[in-house]
This record gives sequence, structure tokens and C-alpha cells, in this order.
Amino acid sequence: MKRLMCFLLFSIPILSLLIFVNYNADPGNLFGAAPEKMVGLFMEGKSAYVKSGNVEEREVDKKLIEAMPDSPECIAVGPSLVRWVNSDMVGSEKFYNLGMSSGNGYDVLAIFGQLERNGKMPDKVLFCVDTLFFDTAIMENNKSWLPYEEDVQVALDMIGSSTELDDSQIEILAAKTSKYGQLFSLTYFQSSMQYISENGISGDAKIGEPDAEYQGAYYLKDNARVSAYHIENISEADVEEEMEQYITGSSSSKLENAITPNAHLDLEQVENFKKLITYLQENNVEIKFFLHPFPPLIWDYIIENGSYPMVEELDVFIHEYSAEKGIPITGSYNPYEVGCGNEDFQDYRHMKAERLYKYFDFEF
Repeated sequence: MKRLMCFLLFSIPILSLLIFVNYNADPGNLFGAAPEKMVGLFMEGKSAYVKSGNVEEREVDKKLIEAMPDSPECIAVGPSLVRWVNSDMVGSEKFYNLGMSSGNGYDVLAIFGQLERNGKMPDKVLFCVDTLFFDTAIMENNKSWLPYEEDVQVALDMIGSSTELDDSQIEILAAKTSKYGQLFSLTYFQSSMQYISENGISGDAKIGEPDAEYQGAYYLKDNARVSAYHIENISEADVEEEMEQYITGSSSSKLENAITPNAHLDLEQVENFKKLITYLQENNVEIKFFLHPFPPLIWDYIIENGSYPMVEELDVFIHEYSAEKGIPITGSYNPYEVGCGNEDFQDYRHMKAERLYKYFDFEF
């Protein structure tokens, strides 16, 4: 008993400190009202920055859909590849970017489920079509969509899909409450302490409006991303080094984590994609496909390596399907068809925003 008391007297203060620091610093903006504050600024026609650089984009998209005063003229959906497309590029003031980092097939379906639930279906959809929509291994390994499972189901029912979501209520509950595990995380504590060292335990607001001198990353009023100045202006040598690390797996971001090696397009997801497009067209929603190119260095590796057949399969499928459905395409997975080089990219996969203006036509 004495040992137990000593253990408790020692551990409880430490545990309390860990929880206090992680909750109050919260570098990932897991526990505060960051999404609501961002959307509040958007509704006022203002841009927003996230001081820590991290926010749950899926929750921002959900709150944004709920806050829209009426149905938007145009939206963009897809993974992070589409996140830099803004209203100026699309040519619409009633545009919202509803893309998200690592957005897979179920993430996209969740967006349409939320639009349907809120009666906010748009007139036009810029659809960034990527292998992530059809890669079920990634969809099972990264279940960031699971807290929005009800929205996915709404979309599946809406399009008449036979896909059954077999995740248990325990899995769904665990996904919705997983963030609370970060309160006890030493890794999160390290990030929290770094945030505190830079900003203080209370500091200024974690969400704010950038001024003219601000050079960090931020979000425009339409939720499109703007990269930090040093990222947008990365040198060709530095970005090519990032690309080499990406394909060799020597960095935290790896090609094999974005495209499952030796996997093929999932036929069930192909059918869901077709049903979604058919549903949108039958409801007079205009669609344009955006195919974001790979950097030449990475495209060459994919073609020569031969371990990523899904890329070429999708290329064939989307061109045949777009012709069948009369849907225009801007872009290509093949950078040589676009005419872009490694220097046009801000990292191993995403193009610099200014180059999107140069190479693509996003207007309808």
C-alpha cells in the first residue's frame, strides 16, 4: 500500500501536467474551436491562418458546408492535390474548396453526403480524380473518414450503391474519440512544448487573419490553401531532393503510402465513382475532372519501376469514362503531356499555386 501511495503521489502530478500542457497548447487544434473560428472568418469574407499549422480539414469542410448561406455555385473535391485551387482560378465568387489532405474515396463521399444532408448541392464540381479514390488498402489503413461514417452512408444510399460499411460501432466510437489519447501522448507533449516555446502557453489566438506582411501558410476565404513563402519559392535542387527521398522511402512521406504497390483499381470503388458521377449529372450538376500531374522525376520512376499499375489503369479509365460521359478534363497525370517540370512543384507531389494558373483551365 505504501508503494502504491508513493507511485500515485509521484505519477498523478506528472500525468496532470501532461494533460494540462497537451490540452492547452494543443498544436494539432484537436480540442479547441479552430474549425468554427476559421469558418467564421470565411463567412466574413476573410482569410485565416492556423498558428500551429495544423487543423482537421475534414471538420473544417463539414463546418463550412453547414455555414454556407445557400448552395454554392462551384466546389472542388479530392485530395490535397486540389487544395490550392481558388475562386479566382475557377472564375466564381461562390466557390468553396472542399478538398482535404489524403482525401480518399470515402472522404469524398462524406462531402457529398454532407452536401445532401444540408441541402447544399452545388451547380458545378471540380473533381480532382486520384488513385486515392480507388485504393481500398489505403482506405482501410487510413480511416480518417470513419468519424463521418454516417455522411458516407448518406452518399452511398443517395447514389444507390450496394457497398456495405462493416465497421463496428466500437470502431466508429474509437475513431471519434481517438484524439483524446493525445492528451496522454509524450510525442504530442513534445510538439506542445515546442509550440509553447514559440508562442507561450496562452499567447495570441490560434486562428487569426493574416496581414499584408504575413509569410506563413494560410487559407483564403474560399478555404483554398496558400503555402508559406519559403515553400512556394523552394529551389529546384531542394524540391528534387525531396522527390528522391519520397520514392526511396527515406522521408516520412513515401510514395508507397500514397499508392499501394502492385494494387489495381478496386472495381467496387470504380462502380461507386460511376454512380456518383451519374447521380450528379442526372441532377444537373456540371462536372470537370482535374488530373494533377506527377513531377517528372516521380512519373519516370513509376513507369520504369512497374510496381504501381493503378496509375496507368486510372489514366486509361478516366479518359475513356470522361469521353463516354461528356466530361471535360484539365491536366494529365503525365507531366510531359502538361509540359511541366520538377521546378514547377513545391514539394514531392504538389504544384506551386502560381503554376496552376499556367498549366490548367479550371473554369467551366
